[in-house]
Amino acid sequence: MLFRRLHHRLIGSMVGLMVVFVLAVGFTLHWSIRQSLENALGDKLQAVALSLAARYTPEEILWMKQGVGDRYRHRFLEPLNRIRKQSDIQRVCIFSIENESWLDTDTTRFHGQIYYQHLFFQQEMAALRKSKASHTLLFTDIDNRPMMAGFAPLIIADSTAGGIGVFGNAHFLGTVDDFNRRILTIGALGMGLAIVMAYILSRSVTKPVAGLVRASRQIGAGHYTDPIPPAGTSEIGELSKTMESMRMNVI
Repeated sequence: MLFRRLHHRLIGSMVGLMVVFVLAVGFTLHWSIRQSLENALGDKLQAVALSLAARYTPEEILWMKQGVGDRYRHRFLEPLNRIRKQSDIQRVCIFSIENESWLDTDTTRFHGQIYYQHLFFQQEMAALRKSKASHTLLFTDIDNRPMMAGFAPLIIADSTAGGIGVFGNAHFLGTVDDFNRRILTIGALGMGLAIVMAYILSRSVTKPVAGLVRASRQIGAGHYTDPIPPAGTSEIGELSKTMESMRMNVI
C-alpha cells in the first residue's frame, strides 16, 4: 500500500507539473499574441484615420459641417468607401467635436445624427479635443461582433472641428481561438506522455525500494540466509549494499 501511494504520488506530481506548465505557457502565449494583434489592428485603424483626415482642406471640412448635397455627398463618400474596401474596414464616419454625424459610409446614418456610441470612448474623444489621434480597446458592437476603432482629428485654424472614425472587425480572434485549441491539443498529448514517463520513472524508484523493504522484513523476522538483491548504482543501490553488509555482519 505504501509503495502504491508513492507510485501514485510520483505520477500525480509529474502530471500536475505538466498541467501547470502547459497552462502557464498557453496563457502567456495567448495573452501576448492577442495583445500584439490588438495593437496592430488599433495602429492600422488609427493610421487610416490620419491618412483620411489629411485629405480634407478646411473648406471641405466646413462644407461637411454645413451639410452637403447629394452630388458633393457622393464625392466625399467615394474615397471613403474605396479606402474602406481596400483596407478591409467595416465603417468610416466623419463627425463634429460634439459627436454629430457629417458623413458616414453606413447609409442608415444621416447628417446631424448624434453618435451616442462615442460616449463610451471618453479617452479617445478627449484625445480628439486635444487634436490627437488614438484608437480604442477591443469592444463588442450591437451585433455582438468584436470591433476596434481608430480616430483622427479634423483641424481648422489650429483647433479641432471634428474627427474621423474608422471601425474594423477583429477577425484575428478566430486565429487566436485556433491557436488555443492547438495549445490544448498539445497539452493533452503532453499530459499523456507525462503519465507514461511518470509511470516508468516511479516504477524504477518504487520497485527496488519495495525489494529492500521485503528484505528488511525478512531480517526483522530473523531470516538472515537470503541475500539482499543489489539495486543498481544509485542511492538505493548504496542502501542495498549497506543492508547486505549489515546482514553479513549479523551472520
